[in-house]
Amino acid sequence: MRLDEILIKHGSAAPAQIREALDCQKSCGGRLETHLLRFGYVPEKQLVTALSQQFNCEGICLSRREIPQRAVDCIPAHIARTLLILPFDYDPTANILKIACENPRDDHLRETLNDIAGGKKIQLFVAVGIILKCAIVNHYRTVEIKPTDETICQIESATPIKSPSNTTSSCHILVLAINGPVPESFQRETEAFGYHMTITQNTDEFEEHYRRSRPDLFVIMHTGTIDEINTCIDNLILRDIFIDQIPTFLLVKATEVNDLNSLLNDGIEDILPLDDSYNSLIIKMNRVRERNDAVSRQRRSVIRELGTHGTLEDMNVIDLLQMMGPSRKTARISISGHGRQLTIFLNAGNIIYAECDGKIGPDAVYQGLSWNRGVWSVDPITDDDLPEPNNELPNESILLEGCRLLDEQSRREESKSNLRW
Repeated sequence: MRLDEILIKHGSAAPAQIREALDCQKSCGGRLETHLLRFGYVPEKQLVTALSQQFNCEGICLSRREIPQRAVDCIPAHIARTLLILPFDYDPTANILKIACENPRDDHLRETLNDIAGGKKIQLFVAVGIILKCAIVNHYRTVEIKPTDETICQIESATPIKSPSNTTSSCHILVLAINGPVPESFQRETEAFGYHMTITQNTDEFEEHYRRSRPDLFVIMHTGTIDEINTCIDNLILRDIFIDQIPTFLLVKATEVNDLNSLLNDGIEDILPLDDSYNSLIIKMNRVRERNDAVSRQRRSVIRELGTHGTLEDMNVIDLLQMMGPSRKTARISISGHGRQLTIFLNAGNIIYAECDGKIGPDAVYQGLSWNRGVWSVDPITDDDLPEPNNELPNESILLEGCRLLDEQSRREESKSNLRW
């Protein structure tokens, strides 16, 4: 059951409050519980109770909780920041270490912790993400951020870097390097693991490549001040560059990592110190690639099960485009619904052309997003069959704006209904 459904079922939040938080999540990114907490609609205790039910595990309220130093000392600061975990209790008699995290079901996290916990028994508890991140900052505030060689070895031994032959897909990294060049060592190490890199030096160039291509990862290297870094991230968000949807790694001076943790709320995947070793970053990028590969395999499986034809009752236009995009297919999608016809052409998974009832480009796609009855078909084509493009926006931009328009339409219809009553 979804978190919003659990909260409504138990009377912890009203449907109107959930809708407002979801609207804010769509426009600003982040997690649903973060916005509910920020609006003051649901207190931490009730959120933890709902998360505990969702993950079927114990939860922990970290606000104003006194955490013994002996527990904090069990996990090095860099690992806690990297994995977004916080040890909050340690029983030396039973040798049990209790750790707060966002996803206790993460088997990879549990395996990693078992490898670095020095024989301690690990118990994972779910916590509210934003409160967890603040607690990590507070309890490791005085600890040096730059990892020691010992810490790096712990992470490397817990999570070995896979060789290029073990990867299942290529991966395009779009790099924004502010105030300095991209180190050659970083370029060599990433290329050795099968990553294709495009380097830009300013936000205009970064945006241009973002619009033209479909990057899998963002890496932002910034050696400026904290204010300059915050301004840079804000500028990217204002340009509708979805750092909360494309995994984004921010590399800054080690002394500034602590003061930039709030950017995790904007959707940054992780914030790491700039140094001579990029092992930790490559490990994290490999995890993202494995995660994306798993999602792609699942989506391809759904497409195979449904075949090249289906109904909108089984899969609507939004779901269809979300599943076809990562497939990188070149295809024509024909959708008939509500007495209208929507035709979309994909080039390597990207929407390059759409038309519906005289509307073209994104406006044509928006027509079909609300259809709940009809049929669709997917036909593979060659590059020679592609029409002249009438769209340059990424799929994510179109779907995000389409969801916003659907919400506006729903609100107008709800308002009219209330007026009639």
